[in-house]
Amino acid sequence: MYSSIQKWLLRSTLAVSIALLGSLLYRTPWFQELEYRGLDLMFFLRGEEAPPEDIILIAIDEESYNTLQVPMHKPWPRELHAQLLERLARAGAERVIFDVIFGGPSGVQATDQRLASAFGLLPTVIGVEVAPVAGEVEREEVYLPYQSFQKTVGELSIVKKRTDKRHIRRFTPEFTDPASGIRYRSLAQAGANLRAGSPLPDENDLIWFYGPSRTIKTYSYSDALDEEFFLDEEFTGKTIFIGLALQTDTGPAQKDAFLTPFTSRGDTFGVEIHATAALNLLHSQWLQRFPFSTEALYYGIATMLIALALFALPPGYGLLLLIATIFGWSSFAYFSFTREMTFVPGITLTAIIAPVIYLIATVLSYLLARKRQRQTERAFSHYLTPEMAKEVSQNPDALNLGGETITATALFTDIADFTNISESMDAEEVVRMLNEYFSEVMDSIFETRGTLIKFIGDAVFALWGAPVPILDHEAQTVATAIKIRERVVAFNEIGKYPKLHTRFGIHSGPMVVGNLGSQRRFDYTAIGDSVNLAARLEGLNKYFGTEILISETVANKLSDAFPLCLIGKVAVKGKSQAVSISTVVPTEVSEDDRKLWEFALREFYARNWDECTDGFHALTERKSFFDTAAHLYLQQISIRRDSETSDWDGEITFDSK
Repeated sequence: MYSSIQKWLLRSTLAVSIALLGSLLYRTPWFQELEYRGLDLMFFLRGEEAPPEDIILIAIDEESYNTLQVPMHKPWPRELHAQLLERLARAGAERVIFDVIFGGPSGVQATDQRLASAFGLLPTVIGVEVAPVAGEVEREEVYLPYQSFQKTVGELSIVKKRTDKRHIRRFTPEFTDPASGIRYRSLAQAGANLRAGSPLPDENDLIWFYGPSRTIKTYSYSDALDEEFFLDEEFTGKTIFIGLALQTDTGPAQKDAFLTPFTSRGDTFGVEIHATAALNLLHSQWLQRFPFSTEALYYGIATMLIALALFALPPGYGLLLLIATIFGWSSFAYFSFTREMTFVPGITLTAIIAPVIYLIATVLSYLLARKRQRQTERAFSHYLTPEMAKEVSQNPDALNLGGETITATALFTDIADFTNISESMDAEEVVRMLNEYFSEVMDSIFETRGTLIKFIGDAVFALWGAPVPILDHEAQTVATAIKIRERVVAFNEIGKYPKLHTRFGIHSGPMVVGNLGSQRRFDYTAIGDSVNLAARLEGLNKYFGTEILISETVANKLSDAFPLCLIGKVAVKGKSQAVSISTVVPTEVSEDDRKLWEFALREFYARNWDECTDGFHALTERKSFFDTAAHLYLQQISIRRDSETSDWDGEITFDSK
């Protein structure tokens, strides 16, 4: 038996060790992300609150594109920006902030001159890009807008935001351009336009969000131009932020939508985040946070005190202390959040560290009582699954992290328009539908010796050629896609659920496969450029109106048994070179339609614009399988006809993921 002193020394040593470990874990990105999730929960519990009315938004949204007849694939006309600025100047707006990059000339000198003059009608701020210096990943520099605009705007400010895994939580600091030495304020600072010496947030301070997207008063761009619809008084004395705010997946800047604490009600566009931060600065109303070193110190001390208390108490009383600790921190943290606007971290301490300490204390209590050793073993059996225990005992190396580079074929599937389908159904019905749908997909994958990597919402990621090598993995993958397509047709014919349409992206190439992740959690998966391209191809189906898109690497490995048709060349995000892609043509497509498509595509590559235009128009009139793709190429013809470049090889560029 241990003496009282030995027990005290053992408990103290464990408490100090756990405190040090907890303090180290607190500094990790994973723990910090969990702390931020706790903060998101507090915002959710607080709910939406009315923001100050000093700032309003003018949104370039779908209504504006439709009303003003602006094509979604083209830049917003500068002529409209000039008209809007002239109207805002007449209305007596105090300041205008553009979350818009005005790169080079538009090609219409009169329009650029009018916009440059409009910038000078009232204090105006336009955004500038901050990007890595070519060839120097660690160093960034400012890329200035069109020179004529620089002379008339009131200020240039950086539009870049500080992101944490697509989340926006912290303020963007000022930036000094290393090339010129000029210091640029953030768009939020420029919008607030504080006096010199005004208080600014510290490095760790957080944005105080008022609510989800469009909580700040927002007008459509088209409405703001309509002087009969809105009176000038709406803009008098206001600071106005202007930027993109679309609700659909189309448009030029979906990458400017970010996660916030209210993301459950939709992502928030960058312009509203800038405006929110500006309101915080203008009213000195942001969420304060202690220096990181101070938080880590308090975290370690609290961990040690909790450990000492739990080690000294019997398990029953320890559980009561654990519950009291969780309730006490939650109450104090929420009070500090709502009343003092101070963020008190601790969710990882109360939800992870403290329960783990309690478990350790419970086990320690059993270990110190030799007569209850068997009860201790039974307690441990509740924390590990039998399968995992068996795996560890038989093959401990199976849990090691690692991966190897092999050549395999990746397949990504996705259900077209799944969001709208699911919104028309009960949640339980959606789950039942997906379970039955996934059963069909999984059966098809397993029948061709494929490996199911993971489900991603309504999507599936599968692999052929790993972990078991397959010589014809390209053909097996395409055959599986065709089989799934057939099974989905049969699935739809039952009529039990809304009709589903599955889209596929397939690419073969080198990739790293194996147990990948962290020491805390990992999965068997595959990563690499080849995997990314397969995912990109799946997403391109909606632009071409196809169901199955495969890369030329896969197509070159297939026999004539597969009815393939070249669909074009694409340059996708993350790839420096264009990739030829083909589709598996359904059997119901006529030979005439296919020949007409091949003719039109061939003339497109030859830049015989009139001939290919006639061909694509004919396809659209027939409402053929190639109808959507033909419309896409007609748009490309209108772009390329008057702006030909020698290095263009017929590819279509897709900037979004």
